[in-house]
Amino acid sequence: MASASDDSSKTKNSDKKSDNLLAKRFIGLEKNIWIEFSALAIAHKAVNVGQGFIDYAPPSYFIDLYKETLDDPNILLHQYTRGYVKL
Repeated sequence: MASASDDSSKTKNSDKKSDNLLAKRFIGLEKNIWIEFSALAIAHKAVNVGQGFIDYAPPSYFIDLYKETLDDPNILLHQYTRGYVKL
């Protein structure tokens, strides 16, 4: 029969494995304001309107592609979803 200490060591080992999945550029960013606010939103059953914002600089190739898309005259590249008018 497994003891509580055996279970905790399994958890620690699985935590170590999941840490290895994190890209090196993200090490040190495990805790940030968005994680805290997401936990608060869940705890208080609130809508988290901050979700979706990145907290690191995007790669330069993405910025270049974004600029290229903004400068393109094709209006079909600039589609916006409908908003909620009452807001």
